[in-house]
Amino acid sequence: MIPFVFPSCRLIGLGSFLTLMSALLCPPAIAAGAVSVEPTVSGIQSSIQARGAKATVAVLMRNDRWWGIVTRIRDGETAWIELAPALSAGEGAAYDLANALSYALLRNAPAVLAALNADHGAALDLARVCNSRYPYPIKAFPREAEGYGEKRSAAVAAVDDPALSQVKSACLTALARGPSRGY
Repeated sequence: MIPFVFPSCRLIGLGSFLTLMSALLCPPAIAAGAVSVEPTVSGIQSSIQARGAKATVAVLMRNDRWWGIVTRIRDGETAWIELAPALSAGEGAAYDLANALSYALLRNAPAVLAALNADHGAALDLARVCNSRYPYPIKAFPREAEGYGEKRSAAVAAVDDPALSQVKSACLTALARGPSRGY
């Protein structure tokens, strides 16, 4: 072991010094690699309340859990869609969530419109979500991409919740404009 003189003038080993510095610079859970988020709706809600959206999204991305969450939203699962406004504050999350919500309009338009309504335009971009452009590579899914804008317009038009009338109208207007560029 190589001795090291610590500022207190005590002689300690390099291993002890590194352990001490690790404990000072990183909280024990982070130093041990134990920071995680349970990939369930309640686990993510708890993490957002305890750590905030940015830290929660960072942990989900670092632990390869992010795409599982995005897929659940894309599949139109209401409880997962309801998480989107809170998660959208995470670094790099808004774009992925907007694409997932865009696709989810076909499967669960009322939940997507409710999420957009709850977000009040804070991070989720209504123009991106309510865009007639197919959000995934058309070559990979040619059958799904066919008539995509019309199918989503019909799904949004079928929503009859009066509380969602404003966001529904804004979404239909964006869908009628046609595909946006740059996405």
